[in-house]
Order: sequence, then structure tokens, then C-alpha cells
Amino acid sequence: MNTNKTVVLLITLFINSLTMLGQNKNAESYDIYGYVGKSKALADIESFSKRSKPIYDNYLKEANIPYGLSKRETFDYFYNPISDKADGVFIFIHGGYWQGGLKESYAFVGKWFLENNIDLILIEYDLTKENELNGDTLPRATMTAIAGEVGRALDHIQTYLAKNTRIDSETPIFLSGHSAGGHLATLHKTHPLINTAVFPISGLFDLSPIAPTKVVGEALQLNEAEVINLSPIHTINNAITTSPAVHLYYGGIEMPELIDQSVNYYNEIKKYGYKTSIHEIEGADHFEILDQLFTNPSSPLINDVKRYKKENR
Repeated sequence: MNTNKTVVLLITLFINSLTMLGQNKNAESYDIYGYVGKSKALADIESFSKRSKPIYDNYLKEANIPYGLSKRETFDYFYNPISDKADGVFIFIHGGYWQGGLKESYAFVGKWFLENNIDLILIEYDLTKENELNGDTLPRATMTAIAGEVGRALDHIQTYLAKNTRIDSETPIFLSGHSAGGHLATLHKTHPLINTAVFPISGLFDLSPIAPTKVVGEALQLNEAEVINLSPIHTINNAITTSPAVHLYYGGIEMPELIDQSVNYYNEIKKYGYKTSIHEIEGADHFEILDQLFTNPSSPLINDVKRYKKENR
């Protein structure tokens, strides 16, 4: 091996070792905060929130559009008035293990889309833990209820967009979500609103190994029927002509359990005839993957959207 290659290899190993210092290999299965480190995870989410504020300041058209009776059953709509017609709509569902998170922290994912005339929608939903929103205490919801909420949100978005002169029947509609949001997006991949592609990021597709865990599973209170019926890997139907493509992404230094979730789902969905792909985002953990996918204009996800946008012209 020549000297230059040796130096590069040593530097790579050193950087990787620094990254791994923040990961607790003894964390319980699916305990992402325990694995990444709670302080780092919270710092990443705080950064997301700060970078989301300019998106609200510059591109928000309408906030907290209700799709149900709960105070969390709302969505936000953003657009860039550079054109009378949108070149697409990107719908995003945040994560938080169905127990936390706010849509307002994730508007930063839409920066490239809005700059390129693709409208953004952020969906909010109830949680499996009692929580507070704007000073109100909200009761916990079941996973079945949450899955139903997202379906209802897509129904309302379909009606909302039908009245929007920026959108027509040919406008590409994309659905994406991160972590628990990836799970919820995949559950609804065949909703009639979604006509182009679904992008699950570090998603959860099989609830059976998650249900018995203490840190994550205890609050979910999943029964046996929910474990099967709400696991995308157990509810795949054969693709049809109008089925959207499913493109999966996971971080190279995710928890091994999360990597397995994406790889296993990819291998399974291929059997059912879906157009699909899977991408490992090198060096990214569970939170860094959002930066790498949404702030790099040459990321695999943005390249996929560019391709669909070009095909629609």
C-alpha cells in the first residue's frame, strides 16, 4: 500500500472512531437516544428546529390546517410563489417513536424543494404518550388511532390540493417520513393521493421486535393484532401499475436493528413487484441522515426527486 493511501486510511479510521465514541453499544434494542447519546440527539433536533424557522418565515402559506378533532390533527402548507404551478408536492411526516416530536422542527427538510418550486406539507399527529401542546394536555392515542389519523390527513390533503390552482392531476406527489414517520408513510404508500414515490428514511417496518422493549415498546402498548396489522412488512400487497415507487434510506452508523429494518423491508417489497431502491448514507447516524439527504442537492433522495420532476415535464 502506498504512503498516500495509508494516510487516507488512517484518517478515515480515526474519524470513524471519534464518531463511534458517541454510540452506546449496550443500549437496549431500538433505544436511539441511548445509542446515539441523548445530548447529541437533542442538539441535532434543536438545530433542526432553528433551521426550520426561516422556512416558516419565508414560505408558509397556511399553518395548522385541521384534518380531525384533536389539536394535533393538523398539517402545514408551504410554497414558493416563483411560479403559478408547482412542479411537485413533498409531504413529510416527522419521527419520535410515535411518542414525541413536532412538525415545526422539520420544515428545514423543505428548503431545496421550495427553492425548486416543489411545495411542502408537514403532517402532525397524536402520540402514544400524554403530551402538551400550546399549554393543553392531550391524552395518549393508540397506534391504531395514529395510523388512522395519517390516512385521514392524506384524505384532507387530497381535498385541499384539489382546490389549489397550483396543483393539477399530473403534479407529482411524494410522501416521506423519518423513523416513526417512515413507518407511517409506508403504511399509507398506496393512498390514492400519492402518485409518484414514497421515501421512508430510517423507517420501522416490523413492530414485532419493538413491542417487547422497555424504553420504546412499553409506551406503545401494542396488542398482537396491532403488531401484525400495523407492520408494513406484514401488510404488503402486490404492486399494480399505479403503485408508487418505494425508495429507502438508512444511515451507515445507525443502530444495527434499524439497518436491518430497512434492508429486510427492501428485500420483501421487491418480491411484490414494486419499483424500489435502497441507499446507505455513509457515516450518518439516525439524525445526521436528515442533513445529508435534505441539505445536499446531490443526495440520493433529491436526485430521485429531480428524476421524477424531469420525467413529468
